[in-house]
Amino acid sequence: MLESSGTKYSDNGQTLAFETILKNHGMNTARIRIWTAGTYNLNYGLALAKRIKAAGMTLIVDLHYSDT
Repeated sequence: MLESSGTKYSDNGQTLAFETILKNHGMNTARIRIWTAGTYNLNYGLALAKRIKAAGMTLIVDLHYSDT
């Protein structure tokens, strides 16, 4: 996740999780992409999906099998 590299998200000066900021501003659905290799692999996707669901949002998953 980007937070592990020191990235922080804030809303009106308050540091919050990115999905919380989205939810607080009316977003109710998130789409994530799962790649077969690289940074956005299954483990990354699962961690992000858990955060999205914990925020009470609907989750859409796109599976990408190659870069072509």
